[in-house]
Amino acid sequence: MDAKDFEKNKLDLIYQKNLQKLNAALAFGSVGTITVIAAYITNPALFRITSIIIAIILAMSLIAYARISRDMDVIISKIDKLK
Repeated sequence: MDAKDFEKNKLDLIYQKNLQKLNAALAFGSVGTITVIAAYITNPALFRITSIIIAIILAMSLIAYARISRDMDVIISKIDKLK
């Protein structure tokens, strides 16, 4: 194996790590939102606070998704340059 293959393998591993982070961000956003909606269903008087919490959870997960997705695009471009 030459240096190019090692670099490609290293980038592949980093890409896989970021893919796992991306899945975790999506799971956090969906499970967190579902949990807060369930809490709202059990106590509808807390509409305002549950709406704020859902907005915070979704914002955090969307920011994480955007950052990780951008990093993954950079990794893909680096892998393409190695070919």
